[in-house]
Amino acid sequence: MRRTLSSAGIGDFPGGTVEPGEAPEATAVREVAEETGLRVRLAGERARQSWPDRTGKPFTVHAAYYDAHPEFLGDLQLNPAEHDDHRWLTPADAAGLPLSDHVRQVLLG
Repeated sequence: MRRTLSSAGIGDFPGGTVEPGEAPEATAVREVAEETGLRVRLAGERARQSWPDRTGKPFTVHAAYYDAHPEFLGDLQLNPAEHDDHRWLTPADAAGLPLSDHVRQVLLG
């Protein structure tokens, strides 16, 4: 789980925008590497959600969430422009923390 600077103290996942021609699965792997320095292998899709842009822009956000396993655990290297902290948590442990609505829904159902 990541914590974003835009909502400091609120738990969130690594993520980002799909590049032209890129599959959502490849985006997930790339974004985890860019934001944490970790290489992961996807184990399957967990959920999909859509919502209107929260900043008032005229588009809809479509998100896909995946379970992943680390392929290389080296030193975690957070991108300071995107994160202020990290923790490895089980869904049950995360439930007691402040989470964005979409994270709570994906983790806890």
